Amino acid sequence: MAACLKTTQSRTNASIVEAAQAVFLRQGYENASMDAIAQQANVSKATVYAHFAGKEALFVAVMQHLREIYQERLASIVDLDADGFASRLKLGLNAMLDFLMQANTLQMFRIVIAETGRFPAIALNDFRSGRETSERLLTEIFAKGVEDGEIKPLDCRQAASLTMTMLRGGLLWDKLVDASVRVDEQGMRDAVDVVLATVTKLHSRAE
Repeated sequence: MAACLKTTQSRTNASIVEAAQAVFLRQGYENASMDAIAQQANVSKATVYAHFAGKEALFVAVMQHLREIYQERLASIVDLDADGFASRLKLGLNAMLDFLMQANTLQMFRIVIAETGRFPAIALNDFRSGRETSERLLTEIFAKGVEDGEIKPLDCRQAASLTMTMLRGGLLWDKLVDASVRVDEQGMRDAVDVVLATVTKLHSRAE
């Protein structure tokens, strides 16, 4: 019975978070209301408050949910045992850019930026956590490349950080500040290829 109740609570919690994300995306943080979130989740407002202390707690939960999706997606796509450093890195970069450039992801980024003055800790934690997720995977990819003798010994974490900076570059920020900017599939693949070519040339063991 206890396990069944816990499962039901977990499902309700997930449903509320999903509803909150939809409302935040549609109305922004300031205009979103607990009433709208309850309606979207098809539960009472009392039920929403039974699971979350308020709108800020829900916003934190939504951002945490997005980070978990990101982590799971990277883990499922990138195989550290795949053949070749360049192959592993390309898989990782494509997976990261695909997620970051999704319309919903970009809109949540915009909302976080807009609310930085109100919730600086939340904004800082969100960007820091997302970047750390990316850099952790890239660090493992670089470390595997060094271990296998495919690239020169290097500070893998620093290399990961610089690679993420190159990947995000103007492509992500242009789209963040201007939703009308068109970035098609080929544009994203080209961006990844440029970063990949730069990184592999820089760290190649070839003299």
